Amino acid sequence: MQWGNCYNVREMGGYRTQLGGYTRWRSFIRADNLGRLTPEGKDALVAYGVETIIDLRDRREVEISPTIEIASSNGLTSLTIINLPLMEMDSESGKGNFDHLTSIEELYLWMLGAFQSNIARVMKEIADSKDGTVAFYCHSGKDRTGLIAAMLLDVVQVPRSVIAEDYALSASLLEPAGETIFADFALTPERREKLKIFMGSPPGAILAALHYINSTYGSVVDYLLSGGVTTDDLYRIKSRFLAS
Repeated sequence: MQWGNCYNVREMGGYRTQLGGYTRWRSFIRADNLGRLTPEGKDALVAYGVETIIDLRDRREVEISPTIEIASSNGLTSLTIINLPLMEMDSESGKGNFDHLTSIEELYLWMLGAFQSNIARVMKEIADSKDGTVAFYCHSGKDRTGLIAAMLLDVVQVPRSVIAEDYALSASLLEPAGETIFADFALTPERREKLKIFMGSPPGAILAALHYINSTYGSVVDYLLSGGVTTDDLYRIKSRFLAS
C-alpha cells in the first residue's frame, strides 16, 4: 500500500488460517509512523475505511513527531485516535535496559516480559474498537507493530511460517528509507550504530518471540489472558479478524 511518506503500510487480510478460513480484509492495517503522512496519504487512509488509529510509540517519540491528526475537512469526524505506548522508556522497566540489548531477539523477549500489561491494553483497545478498519503503528512499523501483528495472526491460527513471512516483509519495504528512518531523532554516531543492530526483520526473530511465549505461558492466548485480556476480548478480536 502506498500512502504518502510512509514505507511500511500493510493490509493484514487474506491470510489462510489453520481452521481453513481467511483473515478478513480491512480489519487491520499495520504501519510505520502515520504522523508523517502527506495530506494525500491521510485522504487515502480515510478512504480506506480506517475508523480507529492506535499509536504504539512512547511519550518522547510523540513529542518529536506528534500522533497523526486527521482534520474534519477529510469528512470523517468520528475517527478515534489514541496513543497507547507499548514500551515506556521512562518507566522502571524501560530505564537503561534497552542499552544492554544486543539483538532483535533479545529486544522482543525483553518487550514481552517487561511490557506485558501494555500489550494487553493494546489488545483490549482493539477488541473495544468500533466497526471499521483499525490501524496501529510505531516508528518503523516493524518491532512493536510487528509483535502486535504476529499476536493477532496467531490468535486466529495463521501458521507461524506465514506469520514469519509477513514479519520479514518489513526489511525490504523499509530499505528505501535507509538511515532517514532516524531523521526524527538527534542521534549521536554511537547511538546510530547501536540502533543499526535492530534494523532488520529476520524471520527467526519473530519465531523466537512466539517460541518464548509458548514455552513460558503456553500460548499467545494464555500470554494475553495472563496480562489482563479477557476471553470476551479475544472473541471480539476473532470475530473482527476472521472472514465468515
